[in-house]
Amino acid sequence: MIFGFHRCVFVFLLFFMCLVSTGGSADSYLPGVDDVPLMEGLTVVEAAEDFSFDTPAGRIIVVNAVSDHLTAADVLLFYQKTLPALGWISKGDGLFTRDRDSLQVRVLRNKNPHRVQFELSLMTD
Repeated sequence: MIFGFHRCVFVFLLFFMCLVSTGGSADSYLPGVDDVPLMEGLTVVEAAEDFSFDTPAGRIIVVNAVSDHLTAADVLLFYQKTLPALGWISKGDGLFTRDRDSLQVRVLRNKNPHRVQFELSLMTD
C-alpha cells in the first residue's frame, strides 16, 4: 500500500516537473501589450518598424512576429476568436477596438517567413 502511494507521488512530481520545465499551458503575450496573446507558432522578432511610446494619454506599440508555417487565415482566425474574450471588438480586416485602444493585426504575405505586425494605438475621434 505504501509503495503504491510513493509511486503515485513520484509520478505526480515527475508530471509537475515536466509541466514546469515546458512552461505548461501558460500563454505568451506580446511584449509591451500584456493582454494580447501571442499565437502559438509565432515568434516575436525585432524589426525596423518596432516602436513603443507610452504616455498618460495612451500608448503606441508596434511589434513584429514571424512564422514559417502559419497562414494568414490561421492568424486572423485565431485573433478573431481569441480577442473578443479579452474585451476587444472586431471591426473586420484584422482591426480590433477596446475602450480607447485600437489594435491592427496585419499579415504581410510577401515576406518569407510570413510576418505578422501588431499595431496598438489610441483611437482618434
